[in-house]
Amino acid sequence: MANGIVVQANGICLDKLMSYNTKFGVKVSIYIDGEFYCDICIPEKILFKALYEAYKKGAIVKFKTFEDSVRFHYFKTFKYSNNLSDSTMQGLIKLSLEEGKFVSISLIKDIHKQAGDKLENGFTIDLYKKFNDVGNILKDLKRAQREYDMLQAASENKLKYHEQQREI
Repeated sequence: MANGIVVQANGICLDKLMSYNTKFGVKVSIYIDGEFYCDICIPEKILFKALYEAYKKGAIVKFKTFEDSVRFHYFKTFKYSNNLSDSTMQGLIKLSLEEGKFVSISLIKDIHKQAGDKLENGFTIDLYKKFNDVGNILKDLKRAQREYDMLQAASENKLKYHEQQREI
């Protein structure tokens, strides 16, 4: 992951960001009121979670690379984005680059359908690859959503169980 993440922070999100600071990780430059405040390191594994927490508290997050912007967009958009495979995230980045914007699920489905229609009219390796790649992205999005839903349901069941135990 490329360095070059800048966060325009406010007092509300600064403490949260600082709580993620470690000796190793991705460098994040923090600015307050347009003035440089400090650099912190956030472990790559929790980077987007930390940035999303700051974003929810009013921070403005800017990335040097389009790839990181796409990753953050999907982290904000899909609660289950942490469950996506790396190849799916790379596919989403590639589609976003090709389309010149963040692709929604409905747009991904349209791209898949168009590739399938073109494939029916004439087979080419490139069309087949696009159809297959976009289909795999859709399958992984569904898988990640199911995993997320199952984890949420398990968490809710665990909470209900603990509530029942307290009543006893």
